[in-house]
Amino acid sequence: MTQINFNKFDGLDSGVELIGLDDTAPAFKFTRGKFDGVVFIFTDFFFAFIDDETGEEIPDEDLPKDGNLKFDTFSLKVNYTYHVIKNPEKADVDKPDFTQQLSEIVQQLCSSGVIGGEDGTA
Repeated sequence: MTQINFNKFDGLDSGVELIGLDDTAPAFKFTRGKFDGVVFIFTDFFFAFIDDETGEEIPDEDLPKDGNLKFDTFSLKVNYTYHVIKNPEKADVDKPDFTQQLSEIVQQLCSSGVIGGEDGTA
């Protein structure tokens, strides 16, 4: 089960701050760059393990209950939904560079343990 633990949140390297924290959908705000002032939320996180040899998703029933994967090589695929709440400068949030920024933020959140499983791991 994916959990979001904002007690572990201590800022991001990408000029984003956590604002308006609530238990269901905390908002993030860009504080610099071409998306300065844009406020957004992430929702509906889904994690899947991908077998690097076959490129296939590893079914949940094949994942060990103790968390030790039996595959030597795998990748973690993260899908998510986002919603822009405010865009005061009318930044172009429909371009790939915006979604690339969001992907980098999700990666930072995962590696810091903010987003992950019940034990804080993705």
